[in-house]
Amino acid sequence: MKINKIMTSVSAIALASASTGAAFAQEAATPDAGKYTLSFEGAFGNLDNAPADKWGASGGSGGQDKFGAKSLSYAGAISLKRDLGQNRDVTFGMSFAGNPSNIQNFALNSGFIGSDGSGYNYASSLTNDLSFGAMDVEMGLTRNLSVGDVRFFGGIRGLAMNTSSDFLADATADKTGVGVSIEANVHSSFVGVGPRAGVGFSTGPKAAGFGVSASVAAAALFGQRKDDVQGGIETNIGGSGGPQSISQAESQTEFQTVMNVDGKLSLDYYFSEQAKASLGYQARQFWNVDYWSDDKSNDNAPRLVDGVFIGFSTSF
Repeated sequence: MKINKIMTSVSAIALASASTGAAFAQEAATPDAGKYTLSFEGAFGNLDNAPADKWGASGGSGGQDKFGAKSLSYAGAISLKRDLGQNRDVTFGMSFAGNPSNIQNFALNSGFIGSDGSGYNYASSLTNDLSFGAMDVEMGLTRNLSVGDVRFFGGIRGLAMNTSSDFLADATADKTGVGVSIEANVHSSFVGVGPRAGVGFSTGPKAAGFGVSASVAAAALFGQRKDDVQGGIETNIGGSGGPQSISQAESQTEFQTVMNVDGKLSLDYYFSEQAKASLGYQARQFWNVDYWSDDKSNDNAPRLVDGVFIGFSTSF
């Protein structure tokens, strides 16, 4: 009886070992199992200037409201993908964007002319700053088609974004010396996390040569947004009364849902099956992420960061 039990146990262990070994052998036999791909990207382009559109800092030109004003921006990203075999992968990625000092100065020296021939000098300046950092964790599934590879992916994105803008304007009457100064500041910050999903397509040779790739993804991010708004007006009409000023400040923190869409299109050059360089266009758009894109405003608009990027990927 004991011998039969021992033999049964040994048979069960052997069968389990054989099954486990076969599973490992099957994964090991998959060409891409265990392969890593490291990717870098750098971009330079445009940041939409929502404050210029809303405040009309250009001196009343209506063209900005129709076509949008632009500021400079930069962006970068790094990701590490591990192939799990059977066309499955897991990817960890980080991306960021910001801008150099975006200051625009405007001046109008031919303001309203009164009946006595008087006018005023007007000058204003406007800043538009935006920065964000994002972290992604996603699972991917690739389908190999005759025209190329299609990759479906889904995961989680975390986002932290800050935007700020300052507006300064001065107007002084030529003859009377009466002056008016206006100052306004808006700062918004958002921190949130949520699901993200997308699809990508790529073509490329097995050796050196050219290919193309494209991807689009959407995310719904849930978190807290804080808006700080300050403003003031100061008038100087002369006389013993001196300057008069009025100021106001408001701060609000609320739970918000931010929608985000990313897209890119690139031309790729494969140095080999393991390395490629890319040149293309990418865009990131955010809804309800700050004061200027708030969905409760009747004059809101999404924030867009776009431009040309270069990238490099290597597999090992």
